[in-house]
Amino acid sequence: MADAGIPWALSSYRSASLPISAQQIVNWYTETQREGMDAKTPAALIGSPGLVEFATVGAGPIRAMHEMNGVLYAVSGTQLYSVDSSGVETLLGGGIAPGSGVIGIAGSGTQVLTVDGTSGFLYTVSGSTYAQISDVDFPSAQNTVIYLNGFFLFDWKNTNKFFSSNADQGSAYDATFFSSAETSDDYVEAVLKHQQQLLVAGKKSFEVWQFNPNTSGFPWVRFPGVNIDIGIAGPLAGTRHKSKIFFVGSDKLFYRMEGGQPQMILDPGIASVWRDYSTVSDAVVWGMTWGVQEWIFITFPTVNKTWVYDDYTTFFHERVSHDSDMVNLGRWRGNVYANCYNKHLIGDAYTNQIGYLDAGTYTEYGNNIQSRAVAPAMHAKGATVHMSSLELLMEVGVGLTTGQGSDPKIVLDWSNDNGKTFEPLEMSRSFGKI
Repeated sequence: MADAGIPWALSSYRSASLPISAQQIVNWYTETQREGMDAKTPAALIGSPGLVEFATVGAGPIRAMHEMNGVLYAVSGTQLYSVDSSGVETLLGGGIAPGSGVIGIAGSGTQVLTVDGTSGFLYTVSGSTYAQISDVDFPSAQNTVIYLNGFFLFDWKNTNKFFSSNADQGSAYDATFFSSAETSDDYVEAVLKHQQQLLVAGKKSFEVWQFNPNTSGFPWVRFPGVNIDIGIAGPLAGTRHKSKIFFVGSDKLFYRMEGGQPQMILDPGIASVWRDYSTVSDAVVWGMTWGVQEWIFITFPTVNKTWVYDDYTTFFHERVSHDSDMVNLGRWRGNVYANCYNKHLIGDAYTNQIGYLDAGTYTEYGNNIQSRAVAPAMHAKGATVHMSSLELLMEVGVGLTTGQGSDPKIVLDWSNDNGKTFEPLEMSRSFGKI
């Protein structure tokens, strides 16, 4: 048989029927090359960046982070902190409901407001004051908060309503500053902002609202003739990234919204996996830019899984973390994200650590990163395939000079039944010290 290129995994595409596709990428991402660049390969798998500790904050876990005026604000456990560029924490206040789940946070430039599902808490930079919002007209239940056109806006939990603060003031509320979403017979799950528009998301639909400065009352009016008949999975299941909205739908599919209409971007293989998830209403979605990659992180806490969609390549991959004993944690440990101090900062889901992503680090807080790539099944349109040798093109000589990591290994196993079972992990090769 003549030498031939063997298809390799570029995206997680694990069909419910493995003979169709058993492809899987864990802790790798695909980097594609532009045409005409004469690259050795048009696409390559790159190892996920490691995590280096930046700060330890409070008791943990890290449940919210927000950058405002060049300063990082973080919720750790039940308390709000500021964290400076050296990683030094300052306690601003507490009283936030205990738990490990992600909570809502937003900033106005002068105030930082957090909501925990039952209460709101406000920190004002001028005077360094922190207090629970006590205005009698502040509803007692909300999951999400955004800041738009001088107003803090919130969902009104377990109702079809949403509401706002008074202009430029997170502590003052008017009993008339609310409205209702009436397109569908469902509750408002979340509020999001998109190009100066307010998106009011329910389980069955989205409504688009716009700011009306020529009014003395509630300054938001429904955008006429715009209705999106797809709902959101849960309060934190959507995010804005690079002028686009990404969200997990209540139908367990994944969408990108641009031009006012959602586009499904989940392929059938992943859709079949998500369809079997017991719970998606607690999904947490956020985005970041890594080089040219536009990563949208999608974590399902109940089912303990993390997926990443790359809007640059349109490929998916999976992320998994391990503890110090190399026990698989199921999901990636990144809980929340902020870009601050020229670092991609990641709040930890299990500890009080805030780390930063680093391409030259091959561990997460010292714990090894295990990567896995399952290639497509080889076939010859029904003919028998014989393979006498296999050559992998990869960067070698990347190990450390001494100690742990000085003799990295790559391990190969294979399947003769279309990915249903694999041979024991026995074939390994070193890819070398520096």
